Amino acid sequence: MSIVFGAFFTVGVPVAVTAYLLIGWLIHNGRLQSFSSRKELDEHIKGIKQQKKERKKEQKKKKEAREKESDLAFRKWLQFGGGFYGTAALYTFVINEIGDIFRFLFKVLNIADWQIDWSLGGIINFLVTAFVEFLLNSLQNFLAAILWFMEWGEGDGGLRILMNFAMAYVGYGIGSRLASEHATTDNGHRHLWRWIESKRNRGEQQEIIEEET
Repeated sequence: MSIVFGAFFTVGVPVAVTAYLLIGWLIHNGRLQSFSSRKELDEHIKGIKQQKKERKKEQKKKKEAREKESDLAFRKWLQFGGGFYGTAALYTFVINEIGDIFRFLFKVLNIADWQIDWSLGGIINFLVTAFVEFLLNSLQNFLAAILWFMEWGEGDGGLRILMNFAMAYVGYGIGSRLASEHATTDNGHRHLWRWIESKRNRGEQQEIIEEET
């Protein structure tokens, strides 16, 4: 029973929240259409992946520079496969990356604990070493995200992995369905995205005013 509760709180709920926000944002900015079933959502995602493949082939034929997605979360989600698997992987990657970023900043900014030679070369060597460690940790986080089902929970390996898959699947279904319903009824995440966009627009307008003055 502890494995079930562990999978529910460490995988099921976070994946549901991630799916709700991610799918809601994709519907809001027009990358996805509202859907009435899981099958319809999967078809939309397959269409997006196919479009990306065709764009890459076309750019390769024309020898053009590949366009990168401006939305990092969307790009990572597709990189991890999309769907419930990609959502669980994205959530795992983000959590691990945030932890590493804070540890990196704490290590760099906590000058009192620097055990280095305080020459210019020593300081540069310390910063370079810290940055390389950060990059290696980022690679490890990517691999951990791919194997997200082994990352969360404790206990028997087989049962834990099974419950992680089950909770991720159910959480993704609930979160994505709510995202589509709220997009249709103009509730929930719609208000969040409009609030963020209004804040961003105010910031841009303020910058323009400051530049003109």
